[in-house]
Amino acid sequence: QHASAGGPASAAAPTPGQAVVTERQEAFVLADIDGDGCISLPELAREMAWRFAALDASHDDVLTPDELGEHDPAKFARLDKDGDGKLTFVEVMQAKEADFAKADKARTGCVTVVEVLEFDGLEVGN
Repeated sequence: QHASAGGPASAAAPTPGQAVVTERQEAFVLADIDGDGCISLPELAREMAWRFAALDASHDDVLTPDELGEHDPAKFARLDKDGDGKLTFVEVMQAKEADFAKADKARTGCVTVVEVLEFDGLEVGN
């Protein structure tokens, strides 16, 4: 009921970049099952299985461009290793495992939120 120096009137709206960072940080917390501040490959696989199943509207164990909605056709083609116009979970995980290896700069077998944000080319805020 009283105004404070940090109240809504003085708060700046987050920039699009800050919103993406916040979204990635929230997703990281959800994927970090054991809460140790680091996502391992098994945790990544669990998260990707959940996301894959959520996107697989036809429940046929593959993702089509229609199920992905807005997507980059060139990226889809790179992931679609056998060129059949569908993505299997194995194809998706192979790409995610390669990204994981690149993001895991410390070679610890897990990635921190900072490593994820840096891999995505995002600035790590204060």
